[in-house]
Amino acid sequence: MSLLYKPDWEEAKQRYLAWWAGEAIGRCGLAVTAPKDGAPDEPPPSLPTEVAARWTDLDYICLRNHYEHSHTFYGGEAFPIWSGGYPGHTCLPVFMGCPVELGPDTGWVEPIWTEPEPPDPEAQNIDKGGRWWRFAIELLRTAAGESAGKSIPSTGAFGGSGDTLSWLRGNMRLLYDLCDRPDWVCRADIYLMELWCEVYDTFHGIVR
Repeated sequence: MSLLYKPDWEEAKQRYLAWWAGEAIGRCGLAVTAPKDGAPDEPPPSLPTEVAARWTDLDYICLRNHYEHSHTFYGGEAFPIWSGGYPGHTCLPVFMGCPVELGPDTGWVEPIWTEPEPPDPEAQNIDKGGRWWRFAIELLRTAAGESAGKSIPSTGAFGGSGDTLSWLRGNMRLLYDLCDRPDWVCRADIYLMELWCEVYDTFHGIVR
C-alpha cells in the first residue's frame, strides 16, 4: 500500500518493522524531509485572524496539512503525519481542568493543584464533557478521515504522567513534593499513568 504523499510507504514500513525487530535493513535508519520538486504552484492557506483558531479551525487545519504534505519530499523512513499541532490544548492536564492559553506558536497550561497541601490525585478525573476533550475527539475523527490513503494520523502528544503532574501541580510545588511527600508523588504518577493508558486507548481506537 502506498500513500499519496509517501509513494514508497510500504517499503519504509518494512524497514521500520525490521528495525524494531533488531534486524539489519541494509543501511542506517534515515529520515529526510525537503521541499518537494514539482510541488503544486499554490499559496499556503491563510492564517485565521484569531490566534486560537489556528489550533481549532478544522477547515484551516485540513488545508494546512494538505499544503505541508503536498509540498514536502519524504525520503528514507520519513513519512507525512497528519496533525492538529501540539500547543497543549489536547493534553491530559487540560482534560482534567487546567486552563490553557493558546498563542501563535504554542500554548501555556496553568496549574490547578496550587495549595501547599496537594489533593487526593484520584479525586480528579478526565472531564469527558469538557470543551477540549470533545474537540480532541472531533480532531482525531477528522484526522482519520482526511489522512486516509494520504498520510498517517497522529494521536498527538497528550502528556506523560510526570509532565502531567508538573502541569497540574506547578513545577516549583512539585519539586518540594518530591522532597516532602515522595509517596504522594508516586501515587499520583501511577494514577496519571492509568489515565494516560485510558486516553491512549480511546485515541488509538479512532486513528488506528
